[in-house]
Amino acid sequence: MASDKEIALGTIESVAPLDAQRAYSCCKFIDPEGKATPQSVALAGQSFRLQTKTGSLVYTVSMFDRELWIDGAVGAGRGMTRAGLIVIEAMAASWGCQSVGFQTARRGLIKLAKLAGYEAWHPIGTGLILKKKITCC
Repeated sequence: MASDKEIALGTIESVAPLDAQRAYSCCKFIDPEGKATPQSVALAGQSFRLQTKTGSLVYTVSMFDRELWIDGAVGAGRGMTRAGLIVIEAMAASWGCQSVGFQTARRGLIKLAKLAGYEAWHPIGTGLILKKKITCC
C-alpha cells in the first residue's frame, strides 16, 4: 500500500482525451450498465494522470451539482486505488464540491472504497453507485 508520503510525492498532469481513451482501451473496461466505451468515458470530463513512486493512474472526472463524478479510472501499481481516491477527494474539495461519486461492478473496488468512507448509494446494472461526502478545504 502506498504511504501518504509516497502519494504526496506524486505528480498530477492533464491528459488529452485520446491518451485517456488509449489508457482505458488497454484493459477490460467494466461498466455496470454495459453502455460506456473507452472513448465515451474519455470524453465525459477532464482527464488526469497521477504518477507516484508505486504506480500510475489515469482518471476522468466531471462535476455536477457540487459533486465530482469519477467517470473512469485505470491504474497499475501498488496502492493506486487509495492514492487515486485521496487525490480526487482533494481535487473535489478544492473545486468546492461536497461529494465524490462513481459507479463500478468491481467487487474489490467496492470493498476498498467502503474502507475509504464511501457508501453504497444504490444499485446500477451489475454494480453499485458509491458516494462520499467531503468537506471543503
